[in-house]
Amino acid sequence: MLVLVLGALYRLEPFFRNPSLIADDAMLALNVATRSFGELLRPLSLEQTAPPAFLWILKTLTLLLGMNEFALRALPLVAGLVLPYAVWRLASRVLPKSRPAGPGSAGPGGALLAAALTASSPIILLYSITAKPYVVDALVTVIVLHCALTVLEHPDEGGGWWRLMAAGVGALLLSTPAVFVLAGAVFALALCRPRWAWLVVAAGVWGAVFAAIYFPITRPESATPYMRSFWAARFIPPSTWSDPGTVWNVVKRLPAGAFLLARGTSEPTLLLWALGALGVWRLVRHRRDVALLMVAPIGVILVAASLSLYPISPRVDLFAAPIMVLFVGGALDWTEDFGRRANAGAWTLAVVFVAGLAWLGVRTDVCAPRLRPITRAALGEPAV
Repeated sequence: MLVLVLGALYRLEPFFRNPSLIADDAMLALNVATRSFGELLRPLSLEQTAPPAFLWILKTLTLLLGMNEFALRALPLVAGLVLPYAVWRLASRVLPKSRPAGPGSAGPGGALLAAALTASSPIILLYSITAKPYVVDALVTVIVLHCALTVLEHPDEGGGWWRLMAAGVGALLLSTPAVFVLAGAVFALALCRPRWAWLVVAAGVWGAVFAAIYFPITRPESATPYMRSFWAARFIPPSTWSDPGTVWNVVKRLPAGAFLLARGTSEPTLLLWALGALGVWRLVRHRRDVALLMVAPIGVILVAASLSLYPISPRVDLFAAPIMVLFVGGALDWTEDFGRRANAGAWTLAVVFVAGLAWLGVRTDVCAPRLRPITRAALGEPAV
């Protein structure tokens, strides 16, 4: 409970401080302000991209609450408030139940750590009060994985499949990178619990929804010369594979971006990769099928980056942050493998890790440069 309260305070304080929109937010807001619901189903202006349901919710909120920063940030804020609890619930189902997370709790200590990492992550904090869909992407990932895990555990129950299919459709409408999580779920379920009739129907429904969004909206938005040039250095096409340094410079951002984003700091990428690998190893020892379900979306995003279809960058890959914190949380909870004295040292390390992350989160300047006069003029409001 303390973790959730602190996570909420980290987000609510800057939200009510109401910093200026950053330039990227303002350009997306301009699309929301000047277009109808139908026009938001067309490629956006000003080199912006966002999934249709996210735009429709923002449009609805601005009509109800006015075109202002609070309305534009409301959906990301709600997603940011819910995300630590959602990660705790998922991690409690996935990680080995080796140590209680608290008095009367049956969840593993790693689940508490995963929730704490989510609550204190500077990049998740930042995008919880930013008018962009990145934290919503992360919450969608957790919801889809919850539903896929239920199907994995009870593959013969039709209700679980229907919930997974409905969640997948909603995910595609609300989150652009949800397709990678769904592709990973299909791959994992096909290998571990093949129910081919259900899988074919689910994949067919998701494929149709994805095509209806991708070809008329997402592809034209992402294929502009500016967007291709902007993200060119964040792909890992086969032509770069002969240079390990170049590939590492891109790939290292995948786990590191989930944890650190503060001016003047650099990510300890080797440590985070090592912790992630340890978490995967411990999960494989516990349940290989669940480990595959969790790892598969990461594999899909690496394939997409190698085909120059989707970049590797902390914000656009924030959808994978819940998976990364789950692995790291599992890696830092060593109760199952060591004695009580060694475990005390491990938990001390974990507390220091989370406390340092929380300090960076509080220290991160979430206030943008003073763009409010410009953005208010763009939104049709009087400058103050």
